[in-house]
Amino acid sequence: HAVRTHRMSRDIEAVCGFIERHLTEPLRIQELSARTGYAEYYFSRKFKRETGLTPAEYIRKKRLEKAAALLLTTGRDIKQIGTDLQFCSQSYFTDCFRKEFGVSPTKYRKEGKA
Repeated sequence: HAVRTHRMSRDIEAVCGFIERHLTEPLRIQELSARTGYAEYYFSRKFKRETGLTPAEYIRKKRLEKAAALLLTTGRDIKQIGTDLQFCSQSYFTDCFRKEFGVSPTKYRKEGKA
């Protein structure tokens, strides 16, 4: 799923920006929906319609993109990167990373994927 390129509404765009600035913090749908003033159900449907992803999928995708950048630009421990980006365990982080990029975080770093 790629994030759609058409213009998003101002409120959804603002939430996306908020998410990207707060990837290392817990992000809850109810808090994100409250930022827009929408009920959670409406917010989730509107978010998916405009981005092509559910809020949870979008958050996970952005966290994985950040993890990939950190793997290539820092020498930080892989487990610490996953923990900092709110993945509950290293195995969950590795599984999500592999699904998104087709390789493990270790292999990604070793091969210097771009």
